[in-house]
Amino acid sequence: MRLGIGLCYAVLMADGSVVTFRFLGQDAKGTVIAESPPGSGTHIDLLALLNKGYKAYWEIDCPK
Repeated sequence: MRLGIGLCYAVLMADGSVVTFRFLGQDAKGTVIAESPPGSGTHIDLLALLNKGYKAYWEIDCPK
């Protein structure tokens, strides 16, 4: 999976749900972080989410 810092994505999870996020990069501890949903200010551990299994991902327009 290739992601660009500051770009927004949608991920089709293995269970059929769709998760949207803005990729933020890594924090000082090395955790790969994202803001989900984009613009919410809520940070998530992106690898923990993706390790649950996903089928596809695509870039989406970020909210303004």
